Amino acid sequence: IGIGTAKLGNIIYGDSLTKRYKRLLLDAYDCGLTYFDTSNIYRNGWSEKSIGHAFHNNRDQVIISTKVGKKKTLTSRIVNKIIKKPEKEMVLSKVIINDSVKSSLENLRTNYIDILYLHSPNIDTLQKNLIKEVFDSLRELGTVNFFGASCDTIKEVQHLASIDIGMSYFQISAVNYFDNRQRYLEIAEKFNVSYVINRI
Repeated sequence: IGIGTAKLGNIIYGDSLTKRYKRLLLDAYDCGLTYFDTSNIYRNGWSEKSIGHAFHNNRDQVIISTKVGKKKTLTSRIVNKIIKKPEKEMVLSKVIINDSVKSSLENLRTNYIDILYLHSPNIDTLQKNLIKEVFDSLRELGTVNFFGASCDTIKEVQHLASIDIGMSYFQISAVNYFDNRQRYLEIAEKFNVSYVINRI
């Protein structure tokens, strides 16, 4: 059982609320939650920092996942949608992924990430060989244990599972999963992947 931390952390007050968020996370842990999901863009990194502050002394007792692939916060994306400003797509590169991982490790106060997700990747522009090379390198260094993708559609999951770039986990919404449960189970069995269901 886990908890998503998209709204954890305060951009304005930053460190002044760290103790409060630490207590919240430790209370969740005491209640049996051991999986904490975040992203490098959630609250401009304060979500990751809050998790790092809470668990750096018992890191091996929790599972932490974070993400790479979006350069704007949810708030800025909503504003752009309202004012109809087109968003520039982030083209993933070795530098972008490695720099993001380095930043996340610092925020999380750890030397490894359990699961690194590509954040809503564009399957039409994703460079398969480049992503596989970066994944293999991070895994060999011991920086990341497992890889996956946070996906919006079953089409994305099926494509990414089938191209053999080392993805083991896919994060999908509960509505998406239960609307297509049988197909998701077929994909999981065929490609030996697992799902993390969010927004329950």
